[in-house]
Amino acid sequence: MSEGSIINQMTELVMFRKPIRIKGSKGQYVETFADFRKAFVKVERLGGEETVETERIVVPDSFLFTGYNYSEIDETYRINYEGSEYNILSIERFNRRLFMKVKVIRVLK
Repeated sequence: MSEGSIINQMTELVMFRKPIRIKGSKGQYVETFADFRKAFVKVERLGGEETVETERIVVPDSFLFTGYNYSEIDETYRINYEGSEYNILSIERFNRRLFMKVKVIRVLK
């Protein structure tokens, strides 16, 4: 796939969120996430992973985001897309490390 065709398909805006530790009200440290960088990406829904659990079908909400490579982003970060938080499962850098494919799954609250 050429660079131009990848760039033309990056139309969705997402927010990468960085893990941080802040001091809580009782002195303990609490891990939370802060906005790190906005980026345009190509979004593909991943499917075919349905499972049956206790008489109901569970379909994990997972996506594959393709966008420019940011070397500081790793699997500890999260992605905010359309108001939902997603954990990063894996990152694959390709095309001379110019782009990255990020596989994510939605955080259940």
